[in-house]
Amino acid sequence: MELCELVQPTPEEAAARAGAVAAVREVVGSIWPSARVEVFGSYATGLYVPTSDVDLVILDSGCTNIQAGLQALAKALTKRGVGQSIQVC
Repeated sequence: MELCELVQPTPEEAAARAGAVAAVREVVGSIWPSARVEVFGSYATGLYVPTSDVDLVILDSGCTNIQAGLQALAKALTKRGVGQSIQVC
């Protein structure tokens, strides 16, 4: 078996990541309807391994208070079961 086959995510892992991105997009849209959530990094290029994170950026939210916006996002993600024990620093 080749290394690339060993580190390639399973279809279930790929589906879980796609589902997580969709869930975050839904939560962000509920807070900032005009915002866009974009993926970048290894997930966006398809070069991620099972232990990689998923890099996301929120664009065009109109949020002017970053700290308050992150608090609102953390609360909404937790409330909807998308995240848990989220710390905003």
